[in-house]
Amino acid sequence: MLRRGFFTVLLVLMLSAAVAANPVTIQYWTGWGGAELEDIITYVIDPFMEDNPDIIVETSTIFGSYDALLTAIAAGTPPDVVSAVWETQVPGLAARGALMPLDEFAAASDLYDADDFFPANRRQSMYNGHLYGIPATTNTSFIVYNKDMFVEAGLDPENPPQTIDELMEAAEALTVRDANGNITRLGYDAAGAGLWGWGHVFGGSFFDEENNRFTIDHPKNIEALTWMVEYVDHFGGMAKVSEFVSGLGNYWSPQNPFFSGQVAMAGFGEWIVQFNERYGPVNYGVMARPAPEGGVYPWTSVGGSMFTIPQGSDYPEESWRFIEYITGPVGSERMARVLANMPPRRSVAERLLPDMPILEFGIGALESEDASSSGPLTAIDQFFLDQMGQYAERALYKQLSPADALTQAQQAVQFEYEMEGF
Repeated sequence: MLRRGFFTVLLVLMLSAAVAANPVTIQYWTGWGGAELEDIITYVIDPFMEDNPDIIVETSTIFGSYDALLTAIAAGTPPDVVSAVWETQVPGLAARGALMPLDEFAAASDLYDADDFFPANRRQSMYNGHLYGIPATTNTSFIVYNKDMFVEAGLDPENPPQTIDELMEAAEALTVRDANGNITRLGYDAAGAGLWGWGHVFGGSFFDEENNRFTIDHPKNIEALTWMVEYVDHFGGMAKVSEFVSGLGNYWSPQNPFFSGQVAMAGFGEWIVQFNERYGPVNYGVMARPAPEGGVYPWTSVGGSMFTIPQGSDYPEESWRFIEYITGPVGSERMARVLANMPPRRSVAERLLPDMPILEFGIGALESEDASSSGPLTAIDQFFLDQMGQYAERALYKQLSPADALTQAQQAVQFEYEMEGF
């Protein structure tokens, strides 16, 4: 018996050595690059390969060249795993058969736990009832403000604005103009924050799932855009505000307008901690977007990269093992620490909170059903976002009324949706 047991163990070791000697190489394409990608490889991907010697992950960044993915899929030469896919792109890619459904893999996995993901992150993973992508990290959105500038302007830095009237008052107090009336420091760029967010904050919606119809011209969306027009008019109109904004520094640099002192309040997410270490320090506070009476407060958008397997992957099973690790409890925690991002899993977020107090806002906001993705999660999200942005801009420049702008946007987007057969 001992001899038989010895040979059994020996056979297992020999088979394991054979597998490790002939590992499978999977191609992983990501949108991360630079120092962030180097850290992801060091602290996440390399440990995965150490634990899984039968898999080699060959990582490539397509940062700034995201169309390369669509070209590769169309040519029948896709990578095995892609995370350079925003949550708003998943429905369109899935609807066109470009992504592999992950349901069977997830059902057999010990690491994937749908109930551990925040509600908005679960919604982002699904299209037409099937699982197509899983986030390893996510982003919530809020406003950061310069506390020292608040004090300088006579505002209480421990009680930031909560209503849109208070936001207007604070932004005016924080805005600085030269002798000719030109803006040299802007309190807050409300127009730049976009109608998608303000529409939700005002209580609007953009898509009716029950009736499978866009609702861009929702009365609350029109109310939000009307307020945005009034807001920019208060600061000299869209042309004057745009002139100032066009001269702002690069976001991903020490010239970032919040860190260079050109704006006093700005939209950010959890990465503010990392940015402040690189480009600051600034004595900052965090607040939700102020809301009108009857609006949604606090509201957050929920975005991020989704890990997917393109149709045509040569190694779907090995690709899934990589995805379930990097989106699982260990991988997700490491990704959150490396990127200073919000984990999409409750258990990981709660575990990290003592070390990353910036997560406190996101943990509360993500439990709300009001938390929404960066688009309505339809197969034409990019077309919707482009059209809505263009028509909102026409209203901001007084070329159309807010109601006419959103009515026309509604007609254009709904027509496209129906023509595509969705």
